[in-house]
Amino acid sequence: MKLEQVSSQRIVCLRFPLIVGIIFIHGYAATVDFSDRTQGMVEPLWWSNLIRDIISQHFARLAVPLFFLLSGYLFFWDWQWSWHHYGRKLLSRFRSLLLPFLFWNSLTLALLALAQSIPALSSYFPDKDGAISAYSVYDYFNALLGIERFPVAYQFWFIRDLLVIVLLVPLIQIFLKFFPRGVLLVLFLFWFYPYCPWSIPCSIACFFFYAGALLAVFQKDTDNFLYGIPY
Repeated sequence: MKLEQVSSQRIVCLRFPLIVGIIFIHGYAATVDFSDRTQGMVEPLWWSNLIRDIISQHFARLAVPLFFLLSGYLFFWDWQWSWHHYGRKLLSRFRSLLLPFLFWNSLTLALLALAQSIPALSSYFPDKDGAISAYSVYDYFNALLGIERFPVAYQFWFIRDLLVIVLLVPLIQIFLKFFPRGVLLVLFLFWFYPYCPWSIPCSIACFFFYAGALLAVFQKDTDNFLYGIPY
């Protein structure tokens, strides 16, 4: 069963302000770091800091958890567990997430390596992990996949975490079936404090994706939603 047209349109409309919020998050910095210097306002005026904090560190920060919430909700909408159904959804997510993830990270890594090899450009493209030309084989995989660091295209950490969560869906299915509220509480505590015994996927990704999945699986009247979910 597909989402109702009105609900689908609401989700599409919601995505635009969330995308704008992501842009504001990444546009928060008042300085630009070069390999030999920092350019910009190291100590911005108080009112400038206030405006930037309100927009980028408060309102815009809602975008990431809401994207994970929507991802969990849409993945588990009309969900009926079977390995065949899961395999189809997994293949769909690999096409829409994994391929763009690998393409853009590979392209970014190649362009950074090219820029660092040109003396006139190298100072504009520093890499805190060292020159790309000196990477080992593992360093390349680490930069592409974000195994022990952020991916080389930093903003794609969201896609990385989402891919890992999709692989964990069989485990999430068990949690949703036997003790959905208990797992929701544990994940909430990991996110709220914040403390999480693992780093990938992050606590924000785990809690809000799971919350979205819970909303999709237990479709109840809003007033009685939590009462309709077993422990």
